[in-house]
Amino acid sequence: MDEEKPDLSTESGTTAPKTSDVYRVDKNLPVRFNNPDCFRGYSKKSTHPLYQTSNQTYGSKKPTVHEMPTTFNGANRKFSEQKLKSGMYRDNGFNT
Repeated sequence: MDEEKPDLSTESGTTAPKTSDVYRVDKNLPVRFNNPDCFRGYSKKSTHPLYQTSNQTYGSKKPTVHEMPTTFNGANRKFSEQKLKSGMYRDNGFNT
């Protein structure tokens, strides 16, 4: 499956720094983790300052190369595959 290549050019015409430029990264690291400019942050909607939380402030900012992961460990689906084959547990107890 081909991953879409992100646009790494900025207004000044230079490319944004990659995570691999600063840190040693795993060779199997997905493209989105090597290019922090793929992420744009969350809501830019302004909230009332009285009700704004620190998580809203943190989540509204784009990540930098220092916040991106350097390794990627995909999830093992062994447990789920076994449950899929055998079916989910069914309680045949007496309900009152």
